[in-house]
Amino acid sequence: MLVQCDSLAGTHVNGAPIGNGEAIGITAFTLEGAISNISNVIPDDFSLAQNFPNPFNPTTSIRFDIKKSTNVTLKVFNSKGQEVAVLVNNEVVTPGTKEVTFIGNNLSSGIYFYTLLAGDFKETRSMMMIK
Repeated sequence: MLVQCDSLAGTHVNGAPIGNGEAIGITAFTLEGAISNISNVIPDDFSLAQNFPNPFNPTTSIRFDIKKSTNVTLKVFNSKGQEVAVLVNNEVVTPGTKEVTFIGNNLSSGIYFYTLLAGDFKETRSMMMIK
């Protein structure tokens, strides 16, 4: 969350007089690649879900299940196999269902692939960007 405001926006701070500033706004945003914890329930196995929404423009969510604490890497590739984003880079992730947001506003329309590596587990799925 990003909060933008003027100093002393109508409050007392350390005995200072009430200011005449005003709050300008509060903006919520999603940090690409930040891992969100969806559930702490330990799944039976590792898995990679289909992104949602799919097709997307420009933001999509990718969920995955982690059976045990392990290093995780999640990368996005174009149809030529070139890496276009690293969403999680060899990060230790605890068990549960996790979600990462991918923002593809710098990508052109087309098919992309995302690959999850978690210990010995590896899975790749496709997704479509439509502008």
